[in-house]
Amino acid sequence: MSQHPSLARQYTVRLALTFILMEPLVAGLSTFFVVLPLARRSADDVAGLMVLSVQTWAELPPQTRPAFEQELLASHALALRAELPGPGSDEWHPPYFYLLEDALALRTGLMHHLSSESLDTGTWYWAEVPTGNGHLVVGLSATRIDSQPMTALAMALLVGLLFAMAVALWLARRLTEPLARLEAASAPIGQGAARRCCLRQGRVSW
Repeated sequence: MSQHPSLARQYTVRLALTFILMEPLVAGLSTFFVVLPLARRSADDVAGLMVLSVQTWAELPPQTRPAFEQELLASHALALRAELPGPGSDEWHPPYFYLLEDALALRTGLMHHLSSESLDTGTWYWAEVPTGNGHLVVGLSATRIDSQPMTALAMALLVGLLFAMAVALWLARRLTEPLARLEAASAPIGQGAARRCCLRQGRVSW
């Protein structure tokens, strides 16, 4: 009976380690082959909309531009302005906005670094887009990209870890219970055989 808990612990640890090692592998493959392609496609769509908005605004008659800007803000959370915001602490962006920078560079042929700005309406990211007569700055509200991939990945890993531990414990018990029952059933047999052996030896000694 004393060997059963040790065997169960061994199975539990081995199974848990197997599941834990598999979890980051599956998460990495899912990120690389599913999440990242979807994020790139989304960034390319947003970059296309930003460039198209600038081009459309430049071709509109001046009297219709304010209405277009209002519609752009209400429908797509995009804004237009003449100049980039002043320098600030915008050296780091959430991962999605780096993909957006690459998508804008492919569409405009220019390297872009999005300038972040904190306004009353939230955080905005601005990029300078060339037009026929110069350039125009288009901004994207951070609320339009309402995703937190790192938080979601951390939560998924935590839930997966708890699930792996629970499954490992369940499997270990299922694997060791038959051995425990066999050991419990064989113990009386062994004790009886030992008793008979002692009796025989006693008779011989007489």
